[in-house]
Amino acid sequence: MNLRVALQAWLPDDAASGARTRLLGLLHGLATIDHDVELHLLAGKATSDELVDAARRIAGAAIHRVPIPPWPPWRRVLREQRHLPVLIGQLDIDVLDLQSLPVPRLDRPVVLTVHDLRDFGAYARTWRRVVAPAVMAQALRRAARIVVPSPNVRTELAHRFPRSGDRIDVVPAGIARQAATNGVTRTGFLHVGRPEPRKALPFLLEAYARAARIAPELPELVLVGPGSFDRTRARAERLGIADRVRIAGAIDESGLATEIDHAAALVFPSRLEGFGLPVLEAASRGTPSLVATGGATEWLSGDGGLALPDNPDAWANALVRLHRDHTLRDRLGAAARTRAAGFTTTRSAQRLVDVWQRAASHRRHV
Repeated sequence: MNLRVALQAWLPDDAASGARTRLLGLLHGLATIDHDVELHLLAGKATSDELVDAARRIAGAAIHRVPIPPWPPWRRVLREQRHLPVLIGQLDIDVLDLQSLPVPRLDRPVVLTVHDLRDFGAYARTWRRVVAPAVMAQALRRAARIVVPSPNVRTELAHRFPRSGDRIDVVPAGIARQAATNGVTRTGFLHVGRPEPRKALPFLLEAYARAARIAPELPELVLVGPGSFDRTRARAERLGIADRVRIAGAIDESGLATEIDHAAALVFPSRLEGFGLPVLEAASRGTPSLVATGGATEWLSGDGGLALPDNPDAWANALVRLHRDHTLRDRLGAAARTRAAGFTTTRSAQRLVDVWQRAASHRRHV
């Protein structure tokens, strides 16, 4: 008998979101493996055609439009609590896969994905830090299994909520294998992400400014991502590096691939990441990364990058070193591609199917 799994897809469909990329990769992976899952994609009005089309490529998958708005959060939560119990019963779902909080009260097992713990961090809004512990605790109690993208999130979550430790499964995101990029001149440094506080762009600009003083020939810093970069641009002007910083803003996948292929390295100083998808995207194209020590991105980059302390001089020296030492850059790039080869959409999908099966077993035993 097939396992009937309902998959949440009504959240904001932001093309720049790592959660969206993970979901799309999961759907691609499910279309390529043998499994006994009957997938029911619960889509909202804003769910993109790309996600729906990816679900339709999965044998036996069904798409259901649900009257749950992605925004504002309070309205989403009320609609989830009202509609999900009825819908899950009507479809006779065995497991519900959710990627958002809170978890409604249901009589079926829930697999909850916790992407990161940013609401517990210093950059979270005060009200989020206040409510996060209680909301998370309730969600973890109601979840049969808990999926996280990295060992780092598993460790932190188990530390904060010890009773959840034996139900946490690490399922990293997967990415399609990329063709080798030969003959491309790699100059410049690339950052990918929104200009939000946790991304540490002021720190990166300071480190780059110091590196430019050490090596006046240092190539440009390219900033890619959605959102307003006005404050970033103003800070670059104050540091005297405005002519060296190119703000590309939001670009499509093809444009991002081109920027990655021409970058000497991805620079990613954020410490508050659950996974760090840009690091994996860069690695898959043979581009090494500079990342912060002690976080998920250090684990993700492995031997395909350099992990650096929270010190702008250390970052400045690393920028100069990678710019001047082509042998080091090539060695790290090759290691990055090898590292990325282990993170496939197929492997990610198979791991999640295994989690769904364990969650379904939980239902049979309670």
